[in-house]
Amino acid sequence: MKINFNFVHFAHTGGIRVLFEIANELVRRGHEVTFTHTCKDSGINWFKVNVKLVKVSNAYYSFQYLLHRLFRKGAAALSNNRISNQVLNYIYTDKILRGAMPDCDINIVSNRLTVWPTFRSKKGRPFYLMLGYDAFFESDPEVKELINDFFKLPINFAANSIWLRDKIKEDHGITLPIINPGIDHKMFYPRKANRKSNKKQVLCFGKKDAWKGFCDAVEAMKIVFKERGDVEWVVYGAEPPAPQNSEAPYRFVKPANDEELAGLYSSSDVLFLPSWYESFPLPPIEAMACGTPVVTTRFGTEDYAFDGKNCLVVPPREPGKMAESILKLLEDRDLADKFRKNGLKTAEKFTWKNTVDALEKRFFESLPADGKGSDEAAPGNQ
Repeated sequence: MKINFNFVHFAHTGGIRVLFEIANELVRRGHEVTFTHTCKDSGINWFKVNVKLVKVSNAYYSFQYLLHRLFRKGAAALSNNRISNQVLNYIYTDKILRGAMPDCDINIVSNRLTVWPTFRSKKGRPFYLMLGYDAFFESDPEVKELINDFFKLPINFAANSIWLRDKIKEDHGITLPIINPGIDHKMFYPRKANRKSNKKQVLCFGKKDAWKGFCDAVEAMKIVFKERGDVEWVVYGAEPPAPQNSEAPYRFVKPANDEELAGLYSSSDVLFLPSWYESFPLPPIEAMACGTPVVTTRFGTEDYAFDGKNCLVVPPREPGKMAESILKLLEDRDLADKFRKNGLKTAEKFTWKNTVDALEKRFFESLPADGKGSDEAAPGNQ
């Protein structure tokens, strides 16, 4: 099959990482895969992908950008600024991306900005493996309405988690199939610990977005530090999520690659996730694959996090309970060993092969009997 993915950025995020892994697995299976994108920098310097890149031409991009700026000024003047910049970004992205898409059998949405151009291109069957719920975070009513309108389109949707499936069902009355992401088990496995100190190492992912819960992580670790003096808090990510503080100091690490990240997991006594909500976050399941005991919040981890069986699950925005669970795992070696063993068993179930098996099956089911794409999109999931 000819399979095209549509992107507006190649940022180093979990969602983009999932799509890259899927694309590489599709290439390994013999499919012809392309990335159509609007990125000014065509390179992907943080992950190796084996696909053809189709970039909107610089001349066309610049011309459309100029029109976009003029349209934005005119629209703002006519509407007394009632049209938000985000809505105009949807219009702009639709115009420049749609014209660059190649003919294909399957046309894949990467995020909310690429839904309309993917659908309106009438090239291939449109697919959207949802990796989060944008409407859940959106405050702009116009943009929220646009996002909600996606579910009226004849697009093949799938959810990446139980939580996301249930939210879509609750809000739109649509039951989506679940296609979980996988793990690269050749990379994420228990490694020899490489400790820089004899202290207990507590690890968490940090990001500035409020819903990632780093403020709660700080409060939880203040409690942990008061209870124990033999703990080192390590935070990893793209950049430090908050200034240092004396009550809960942390050592920031920016892993250069998955091998360094796997080593970081393997060297930690506990990995905790403080997010208020997620949709199949990768850190807890990657940590399990490396044999690291996990403490995580609920909402988005239901597919693999089972309280008392392979991890400890706590309510979001309750740093006291998070601290209590972290301390429990640091103190109870038998419980930590139980979670190591059961976490490894859980992680084994999530592979990119399984992910693409499920996705590829839906691709073939959407195509007509002759196996060729159609100008008409398949009916949405009901």
